[in-house]
Amino acid sequence: MLRRADLVIAVSAHVAGDAQRLAGVAENRLVIVPEGVGPGFRPAPGAAARVAERHGVGRPYLLYVGALDARKDPQGLLRAWQVARTAGADVDLVLAGSPGKQAPAELPGARRLGQVTHAELVDLYSAAACFVFPSRNEGFGLPLLEAMACGCPVVAYRNSSIPEVVGEAGPLVEDGDAEALGRAAAQLACEPGRAEAARAAGLRRARRFTWARTAAETMAAYRRLGLSFPARAI
Repeated sequence: MLRRADLVIAVSAHVAGDAQRLAGVAENRLVIVPEGVGPGFRPAPGAAARVAERHGVGRPYLLYVGALDARKDPQGLLRAWQVARTAGADVDLVLAGSPGKQAPAELPGARRLGQVTHAELVDLYSAAACFVFPSRNEGFGLPLLEAMACGCPVVAYRNSSIPEVVGEAGPLVEDGDAEALGRAAAQLACEPGRAEAARAAGLRRARRFTWARTAAETMAAYRRLGLSFPARAI
C-alpha cells in the first residue's frame, strides 16, 4: 500500500527513514509533518497540592506516562529510578496511564496510578521533578512534548525520533543506558538551577509544535496532489 501511495506523510524523519528502508517509499513521495501539543497542556499553578490530595503523592517524584511493554523498557525505568535515588535524589516513581497487557506484574516501589483525566495528567506533568522516558523506539514521542509544554524537565534515551522532539531542551543519554538516565534525572531533581533551565528550554521547544501547524502542513501536502479544501476546513 505504501509503495502505491502518491503521498506518504510521516510524523518524524525517523519514520520517514523507515518508510524508505522497509517499505521502499520514494523520497519524493514523503513529507514529514510532526505531531503537535494542544493549549490544554501548559504549566498548572497549584499542581503539587492537587497531586498530593488526589493521588496521595506528597513527595518529589519522577514521572512516566504511557504503556509499559518491552519497547518502553520498564526494567530500565526502574533501574534509572534506583540510580537516581542512590545519586541523592529523594524521589518517588509515579506511573500514569494504561500500562497495557505486556506490562510487568511487579514494579517494586513504583506508584501506579492507572488511567487519569486530562486535568490530572497536566497536574502530574506540572508537579513532577522530572519526566523519565526510557523508550527504545518511538515514531514520535508525544508524552515528551506534553511534558515539556507543562514545564516539566525531561530525560530520555537518544534513539529513533526522540532527538527530533526534544532537541536541546533536555539531556539525552546513550540508548539503553539506564544508569546514565538515572544520573541525568538525579541532576534535574537535585539542582534547581539546572531544572529551571530545562523547564524554560522545554517550554520554548514545545511552542514550535502545535496542532494548527500540523493541520496546515498536512493540507499543504494534500494540495501538492491537487486537492482543495473548503474555507471552513482551514
